[in-house]
Amino acid sequence: MRSYPECIPCIVEQTLRATKRLTENQQLHLDCLYDVCANFRKNRPLDNPARESQFAYETVMNHTGAADPYRDEMLWANKLAKEILSNLPHDSHYFTDMEAALRLSAAGNAIDYGPQHSSDIEQDVRDSIEQEPAVSHFSDFAEKLNNAENLLFLADNAGEIIFDKVFLSLIKDKGINVTIAVKSGPILNDVTLKTAREIGLDNDFPVIGTGSNAMGVDFWRCSDEFLELFKTSDIILAKGQANFESLHGTEREIFSLLRVKCPIIASLTGGPVGRSVFLSLKRLEQSSLL
Repeated sequence: MRSYPECIPCIVEQTLRATKRLTENQQLHLDCLYDVCANFRKNRPLDNPARESQFAYETVMNHTGAADPYRDEMLWANKLAKEILSNLPHDSHYFTDMEAALRLSAAGNAIDYGPQHSSDIEQDVRDSIEQEPAVSHFSDFAEKLNNAENLLFLADNAGEIIFDKVFLSLIKDKGINVTIAVKSGPILNDVTLKTAREIGLDNDFPVIGTGSNAMGVDFWRCSDEFLELFKTSDIILAKGQANFESLHGTEREIFSLLRVKCPIIASLTGGPVGRSVFLSLKRLEQSSLL
């Protein structure tokens, strides 16, 4: 998708918030903002919002010297998700019913430090678990699963990946080979290869890095291994808004599960801000042409 005028103040606000949580030095706050705003002026037409946000967060990391600024939040999020799971009954429908597990996975997308950052993430997750997606193309997804041998899952954030494992395990139980792609380096609170090893994700699924720390999918920075899997996988399931922003409009069919975090995404997906949507991007594209 393209960037909209509303994306610029959103990214500027994220830049300032990210810088303030790392340093009280107001000159560094200004330096980061100057660089991000200069990039908007230089980089016209703008790239998709995920790539523009990538520049902003890398600018913050470079100016502050923080190599992995959301490390503590990621550890906390994984702990929170495990606690929530452990409190669910062992015979809960979340562990046996795919649509229920999908809701659980979607609820995890509330664990975010980018746009629409919640002041009470834990309560937000708990409130979202029983909430149906506002828009759901689950029937399209289920039909594709019936004829698929493999699926490539594009992971999003730490914490929510714990919930994703439940959903992906049910897909795996159908005899489908599931590969999980994570970031090859830190950005925001996205799952990395290091995180995947820490939570034992690689004990249950093949895990690969995308080849970079790019938010969403930046094809120019991806590894050959990732690009080959992206090209040949029967199904691609992409989690989170950054993946939606970078993949909306691509030629191949992709399923996208995300929490709507801004009015622009709401207008594109048909889901209100704060609610989850589960979309076939191909079907979404066709409906927008009608």
